[in-house]
Amino acid sequence: MKIGLDFDNTIVSYDELFFALARERGLIERDFRVSKTHIRDHLRQIGAEPAWTALQGLAYGDEIGGARAFPGVIEFVKACRDREVALVIVSHKTRQPYLGSTADLHAAARGWLEQHGMGDIEAFFELTREAKLAR
Repeated sequence: MKIGLDFDNTIVSYDELFFALARERGLIERDFRVSKTHIRDHLRQIGAEPAWTALQGLAYGDEIGGARAFPGVIEFVKACRDREVALVIVSHKTRQPYLGSTADLHAAARGWLEQHGMGDIEAFFELTREAKLAR
């Protein structure tokens, strides 16, 4: 048996990280909802799409170490290892952000996996959604 997992927003929870980054940059108020989706929608609604895009580059790149694993992910990985069930990560991710940071997003994601004890999981970061689905 082999189980395939997505990376962003499946293994990694970005809500708190996006909240912190947006607050640091004065893009949202302190009482704003801690939600990546709500931050995105708010920035788009006020015509700040470039700020949203740059925020993504930071969160998925240089600042990814501040993102948490979703509850239960670490335990799930451990349970799979204990039962010798193979895991593979298949994700769609550009190599570099569209705006702002020039971080290697693939390397950043692999670093996050290492940081959380999952560096041994085979991971494919495809450049297009079509390539992700084909994999």
